Amino acid sequence: MGRRRRLKEGQQNVHVSSYVLTADDIKVASKYTVQYKSVEGHEKLAVLGDAAEDIIAGIESVTQLTEDERDDVISAVHNFVLSECPGTVKDAMGMWFRDWNLKSVVEFKKQHEIQAGIAELVGRGVKGNEKSSFICYQTVISAIMKDLSNKEREKFSLQAAKWNHLRAPAVVKSQVAEKCGHKMMVSYANRCWEKLGIEVVILYGFRTPGGQVEAYV
Repeated sequence: MGRRRRLKEGQQNVHVSSYVLTADDIKVASKYTVQYKSVEGHEKLAVLGDAAEDIIAGIESVTQLTEDERDDVISAVHNFVLSECPGTVKDAMGMWFRDWNLKSVVEFKKQHEIQAGIAELVGRGVKGNEKSSFICYQTVISAIMKDLSNKEREKFSLQAAKWNHLRAPAVVKSQVAEKCGHKMMVSYANRCWEKLGIEVVILYGFRTPGGQVEAYV
């Protein structure tokens, strides 16, 4: 499958959001950016959420936001933090590719507790990808789910709804497209030929993290 690239200079930068962060917003977001850089991969999403909620709280102390306006602020904050830490975007990609529910949020939020529970059952020297760890995983997560309070269940269920509603920031969309787009199109075209004997031509494009528009055939 051949491809043709067309670059258009001077396009609007991919990180521009319909909500533009103010100087005060950037001060707040910058504090969370420092925290974002220092925490472990699975904790980065929580920092993104806290940064957005902090800035939204500041705005809503003056004026009430609609749901669409809140989403715009969240997108702007996420774009800012992720743009400041471009090498960490892959840590956040999984968030926007999952269908979140109560259990998956608990698994995400309580990773350390789950790992500690597995270690108690199989020994601390056992790696997480070993068979004995997989066998114990369901036992540990079931026990944690059973011990959740009603307040925790409500909190995590609400978090699942928020994360399912949240749209991926532009910087994440562009990096996913750049890393995976062509591979996915080639794979689809090849399978159409191999399995169905059909030749297909696909025209697709995306905006790169640098703000350029690339089109492929």
